[in-house]
Amino acid sequence: MNAATGQDNRLDKAILRPYNASMRGAVTTFRDSGCKGETGRFDTLDDASQPARYNQADMWTHNQRRLSISSVMVPKGYSIKLHADDGFGGKSTVIHGDRWNSVNNEEMVCQAVGDGMDSKTKSLEVYRTSFGQLAKGDWVHVEATESIKFTYYMGFVNKSSYEETDDEKYSLNLQMSEGISFEGVSESETITEEYSSEITTDTMSSEERDINTGIEIPCTGSVGPEGGVGLWQWVVRKNESDSWVQTGITHCRYGALANVKPECPWPACIGGTVQAAKMTGLLSE
Repeated sequence: MNAATGQDNRLDKAILRPYNASMRGAVTTFRDSGCKGETGRFDTLDDASQPARYNQADMWTHNQRRLSISSVMVPKGYSIKLHADDGFGGKSTVIHGDRWNSVNNEEMVCQAVGDGMDSKTKSLEVYRTSFGQLAKGDWVHVEATESIKFTYYMGFVNKSSYEETDDEKYSLNLQMSEGISFEGVSESETITEEYSSEITTDTMSSEERDINTGIEIPCTGSVGPEGGVGLWQWVVRKNESDSWVQTGITHCRYGALANVKPECPWPACIGGTVQAAKMTGLLSE
């Protein structure tokens, strides 16, 4: 343990737990400038639309004492608001985590506390900067290579001209942890938390696949009297960005529905209606 943490010769053990900032991040505060001295950790809430609030007593519990916050480390996509008064009032300043110092290992940037708030914090709030911006799930049509054979691709697609792929993946995962909306036929619907969790797990697995490797799949069901075969693939997009994940979830449709996008999201109610999805608890009312 580095003596600069303020725990020199006073630490008997350390307990390590899994941590993923894209799921639920935490801000680290420091007594001294340069991100040194006694340090405190302040977690965000599971509810991404609300700030986690810590008064002066909470700050003491989290090892940040004597009003002495001089520098902070904020993960990308999060913010901290420092207040001069206990109870979240008085003069304040906000510090945003707008970038990583290193994208590959998600190294946070050390930031000084400015605006006359150095060593004057008596309460604070930490929160997702976007306050719950959701990722978007949708079905996309896959062109047939033959009459009933299709080739689809799994993996992460980044068309952004200003963000590295690892950074875009992190931002998408951050949005998925806040929730996923289904871009349905007529309007956007919010997928319930239970199903969003299942979609997030599958999407994060699909992110690591080679997008350049084609996967062939036949659609061999009955085309019916109207004929026609169509393959639809489940895709999750980052909100307000040109990046997305093409997952391994596909759905063959036949006859009159071959070229019609499914009205409901994966993983339930495929081929059904939005109302049926709400009845099964897939979509929020």
